Amino acid sequence: YAYDDKGNTSTNVQMNPAGVTNLIITLNPWTAAPVPPGLPTISVNGTLNPFSTTNGTASTAQAFTASGSGLMGSIVVTAPAGFELSTTGNGSFLGNLTLNATGGNVSLTSIYARIAASAGIGPLSGNISLSSLNATTKNVAVTGNVTSGTGTPYQNWVAYWTTQNASFGGNSTGTADPDRDGYINDTEFAFDGNPTVPTASLLTASTSGGNMTIAFLARTSNSTVWTNGAAQGSCVDYQVQGTTNLKTGFSSANVSVSLSPDQNGIQAADVPYNRWQFVVPLTGARNFYRVLGYVGTCD
Repeated sequence: YAYDDKGNTSTNVQMNPAGVTNLIITLNPWTAAPVPPGLPTISVNGTLNPFSTTNGTASTAQAFTASGSGLMGSIVVTAPAGFELSTTGNGSFLGNLTLNATGGNVSLTSIYARIAASAGIGPLSGNISLSSLNATTKNVAVTGNVTSGTGTPYQNWVAYWTTQNASFGGNSTGTADPDRDGYINDTEFAFDGNPTVPTASLLTASTSGGNMTIAFLARTSNSTVWTNGAAQGSCVDYQVQGTTNLKTGFSSANVSVSLSPDQNGIQAADVPYNRWQFVVPLTGARNFYRVLGYVGTCD
């Protein structure tokens, strides 16, 4: 309230009200909400592999974890178009979630993401955002693809890449090599190559501590079991082969193939691919290795 020298009061306080010579402003006591110590922080752990599903069916869910400290409010988790979220793998999925804070903290929480059944046919990509008042927003990248589900695996793969480059559909037979990189479409299909852009190599190699790690992509799942360097994927059978003499030919290599810790940079083709690796010594006899992909019932 503002009081003038005649005792009149006003609830509409102006900096220079007419007729007021002595201005007294009284502020009622107020209490601010307690601010937790430390800066508001959102923590995220985990990455998501490319998703895949058929039209009208939600994809399998994948999870990452989130937590918060020193927060001034809840954490709001928002999915990009075509994706949905849940805090339980078999619960209700929504476009956004609210993680309530207690004492400024959000305990470690699993966030499950999947492609929604309502998503349209074609590739999807974006970021799951996690935001809270005065905290730096965190993002988790998501990619995926929705196919018609009516074709063979190879036909769905062709349909996916045709959405990326319309001209590919006219040169998509298994033995064709439209990008002229030396890898026919069947090979690019088996090892997640891009059939519309030349690929330098479908295998990568790195050395460390006297060993060489050879990595490759395959149409498999995280639960795929490799035995003696061989595994069955999504309609493609794989085998690691080796030889000490190129003149005598290759045979099955008894190597241990494991899921690579690096699952980044995998293209969102018609089904998820995984990056696998095996390690061989740099010392001893010279060896040559190759990975074969047998395209069986895919066409």
